[in-house]
Amino acid sequence: MAAGQNSIINYRPDIDGLRAVAVISVLLYHAGFPLIKGGYIGVDIFFVISGYLITKILHKEVTSNSFSIAKFYERRALRIFPALFAVLASTTVAAYFIFLPSQLVGYSKSLIATISFVSNFFFLGQENYFVVPAASWPLLHTWSLAVEEQFYLFFPLMFYACHRWFASRVLSFTIVLALISFVSCLYLMELDKSLAFYLPFSRAWELAVGAILALNAVPSARTVILRHVLAGIGALCILIGLFVYNKATSFPGVSALLPCLGGALIIYSGSHKDTFVYRFLSLKPIVWIGLVSYSLYLWHWPVIVFYRNLFEFDVTGKISVVILSILLAFVSWRFVEQPFRRNKFRSVEVFKSSLVAMSLFLSVGIVMLATHGVVERFSKHQQWLFSFMESDPSEYMRTGKCFLSSAYREAELFNRSECLSHDTKKENFLLIGDSHAAHLWYGLSTINPEVNIQQATASGCRPILGGDGDADCIELITDVIRNYTKSSRPDAVILSARWHENDITKLKNTIEEVSKYTKQVYVIGPTVEYKNKLPKILAQVQGDNYTSVVQKNTITSQRSLDRSMSEQLKDSSAIYISVYSLLCPDKGSVCTTAAPASEDPIQFDYGHYTKNGSVYVASMIRATGKIHLN
Repeated sequence: MAAGQNSIINYRPDIDGLRAVAVISVLLYHAGFPLIKGGYIGVDIFFVISGYLITKILHKEVTSNSFSIAKFYERRALRIFPALFAVLASTTVAAYFIFLPSQLVGYSKSLIATISFVSNFFFLGQENYFVVPAASWPLLHTWSLAVEEQFYLFFPLMFYACHRWFASRVLSFTIVLALISFVSCLYLMELDKSLAFYLPFSRAWELAVGAILALNAVPSARTVILRHVLAGIGALCILIGLFVYNKATSFPGVSALLPCLGGALIIYSGSHKDTFVYRFLSLKPIVWIGLVSYSLYLWHWPVIVFYRNLFEFDVTGKISVVILSILLAFVSWRFVEQPFRRNKFRSVEVFKSSLVAMSLFLSVGIVMLATHGVVERFSKHQQWLFSFMESDPSEYMRTGKCFLSSAYREAELFNRSECLSHDTKKENFLLIGDSHAAHLWYGLSTINPEVNIQQATASGCRPILGGDGDADCIELITDVIRNYTKSSRPDAVILSARWHENDITKLKNTIEEVSKYTKQVYVIGPTVEYKNKLPKILAQVQGDNYTSVVQKNTITSQRSLDRSMSEQLKDSSAIYISVYSLLCPDKGSVCTTAAPASEDPIQFDYGHYTKNGSVYVASMIRATGKIHLN
């Protein structure tokens, strides 16, 4: 990813163009543009490019007896450290002013891991790369940088040793290395996909693909027609990965072969500079993006994370982070990368300066850890509010058991015997929906002890037939609606979700289906949502500005959705319950943000209820008298 072109090898503008494709793919994917669902394959393309360029340099130096391990690492340091240190300094300052204590503690740990080039191991124990909570880690993307550097800790020495004592076996050695790595990747995919994703030896084969190409393992394509065909196949492989792959694709594993093959074919076919793909990738605007690709990769993810912490991440936000990332990348490339790469430094100076900078970052990380995220930045009241954001809702939402969250997605985790238990001595109400149903279960069960509240909930799946979502999620919701309601015939069914306007027609059809097997269907309307986490918003309140702060951060579109659902469901057999009107009874007035009895915030993030918030909202629903109990 950070491998640079060097005077040792001939410059290839198409490779910078390929870098541009890779980094723009990653940028648009991370920014949430829906068309590029497989943009994460850009990292795999980077790995192939890096393996190719570094091995070209190593091979030329080793065969000419000019190889120096000190010079190799000096070049790596000058290529990697200046821009990386600039980004780390900026993100540390931003994290100090933007992050809450718990977030800053997490950031400090990731900073220490990043500067030690073990962030892939750190994030392996923290997050699933494809899960939304990963967006709280500004340095998450450095996992790939760590993988590269770990590869280059041992590969140059092994390459040199192999060439010195077994010169004719260098290619064979590299191929064997690639095969062992690929097999280990397949094995780890069966064991734990996160291991295959983050560990260096399960990713080494991708760099080795580039290395094999650099060692001329494949004879040159002799005809221009063949080169055109191979370049076209390579481009097609990458396009399939970008537009067909998505979060549900089993990755890396076999799926990673496609983008790696695509990148390798484009590099291979471009050596004669006569294909259409070569000419396209060599266009100046594309090459320019490739030149700044390292800085762009470093900057884009922190920009996205901090933007999402401060503002609503809508279409305008997505466009803004793309533009800002490119601007910062240019500044970083022009005023940080280029000066260091042009100037001549002695190896001793490079290593000493690098060690000093790394020590400073390590010290800052340790200090932030020791002060528990510099908690003194906030008042006691603010710290109390922030504690709700840090609390774990898993217990009262029954995550991984009755609620399949993004991190616990597999359908087999759903505990049917407990979540759908039928009580012969009570009425049985079945609650179906996504996380906006799961956060109601505790409150409904607490406020209505005479009712057995069953629960079938999964993140991202609204309780409608023909809805969208991950396969396991849809499987659970569809099975419960079509089969379980028919076989168990609950006394009532409660449908609750983070509704969309285009759900209403399908919701009507679902109500008709469910109504055949139950006495009554209830639809819980959308709740109040905020542009930021509610406790964080309330922490901004000072003096008498409570109303203005809350109103400024309330998302008003939910009121319109609530009215639309209420109106369109009038002719259905369901009873509609408007939670929005319960929390915001008067238009223009501030919505309820705290449970009166405890003063706890009723929501711990943009819209999910706290434990006391769930009880409070459930008590208000019961007070409406709309839910009929025998």
